[in-house]
Amino acid sequence: TKVTGFPAGVIKSRGKVIKVELEQICYVESHCSNTHAAVLWLMDKRPLQVPKNLRILEKENPRLWRSHQSYLLNPGNVYMLDKLNATATFVN
Repeated sequence: TKVTGFPAGVIKSRGKVIKVELEQICYVESHCSNTHAAVLWLMDKRPLQVPKNLRILEKENPRLWRSHQSYLLNPGNVYMLDKLNATATFVN
């Protein structure tokens, strides 16, 4: 499954065009200083800034879970959710 909202799973980031599949995403974090952007954290622990906010990404990608106002999780890559400590552990 490709990341929707981007043509054929292609994302433009910092002058580069990168192909990203949903399975490569661990979680998405709101950008700390830009409300119109988000950071995808990939399985290889690389951050990838995208020009969309969490609300738009959540709407375009219903498979992502809203775990907090600043985070979306990819449930396919979650190993464990610890609600007591409000943490997620990923398969990587």
